[in-house]
Amino acid sequence: MGWSIVYPVLDQIITLIATPLALLGLYLAWKEIRKTKTAAEAARDAAQRAQTALSRNSVVIILYQMQQVETELEKAISDKDRQRSIYWMSTWRSLAGQAVGHLKFINALSDELNEKILNSVETCGKAKNSLVGTAGDTVRISMPGLKSVTGVTADVGVLSVMQNLKSGESNEQLN
Repeated sequence: MGWSIVYPVLDQIITLIATPLALLGLYLAWKEIRKTKTAAEAARDAAQRAQTALSRNSVVIILYQMQQVETELEKAISDKDRQRSIYWMSTWRSLAGQAVGHLKFINALSDELNEKILNSVETCGKAKNSLVGTAGDTVRISMPGLKSVTGVTADVGVLSVMQNLKSGESNEQLN
């Protein structure tokens, strides 16, 4: 009995054993790829939830700061302090831009609020420029800016409470 007889039989046995093992290997590889895909999707979802929670927290802080700017602007105008009025109107414009960006990200910016914010930015810009460029009455020049700020912060107060509640919910989901 030579190798010429044993070799074909041995080849058949190896093929019979190797084929199921290869199929098992392919199945296990496919299963691991699915696990990896599922883990990657879970990681992506967790990152999106964290990003939304972070934006909600940022919105709460920015909205609070906007209300503080309104208070400080009122004080500056009441004190007829031109420089502080200019400072707080500039600060308002910066915060308003940040608020719009974060509110858009978390889908909490209505068209009406967006328009109010943009109008207040424009009104404060005009008032600030008038304060810088003229020697006129600080109160008279600043009042349109303050009124536009007050109009926004009235809406922002309610939104702030809602976002604060949602922020708490988002933070619980992260844990």
